[in-house]
Amino acid sequence: MKRLKKQLIFIVGIVALVVLLLSFYKPAGKSDDVKESFEQSPRFSQTEIAAAAAVVKSGFPSVFKNCRLDTLEFKTDLQKYARLKTENNVAAKTEYLLLTSTLYVGPNGYENLRPNTYYRDWCWYLKRVDQGQWQLYYYGNLG
Repeated sequence: MKRLKKQLIFIVGIVALVVLLLSFYKPAGKSDDVKESFEQSPRFSQTEIAAAAAVVKSGFPSVFKNCRLDTLEFKTDLQKYARLKTENNVAAKTEYLLLTSTLYVGPNGYENLRPNTYYRDWCWYLKRVDQGQWQLYYYGNLG
C-alpha cells in the first residue's frame, strides 16, 4: 500500500511539473500551410508577388506567437492602399505591394488581438527599392 501511495505521489508530481512547464510555453506562429491566391497584376509578376508573400510567411512565426496564417492574397484593386500616407522620405524607385490575409489568434491571444478570433482582411504592407528585396514595413487590420 505504501508503494502504491509513493507511486501515485510521484505521478501527480510529474503531472504538476508538466503543467507548470506548459504554462511557460509560448507556441510560435504557424505559417506552413497558407492558402495563397494571387490575382494577375499589370505591375508585378507572379514571381514578384510570391517573393513578397515569402517575406510575410518567413517572418510570421517569430512575431505572431500563438497565431496561424491561413490565407494570403494579392488583390489588384487594393494596391492603391499599398503606400501608407505616413510613409515619408521615400527613396527614388520605391515600389509598394499590399497582401491581405486571414489570421487566426489562438486561445492564449496575442498582444491586443482577441483570443479564438479570425481576423479577415489583415494587411501586410511591403516595399522595395530599385527592384531589390521586399521588406515588410507595416501590418494591421484593413477594416
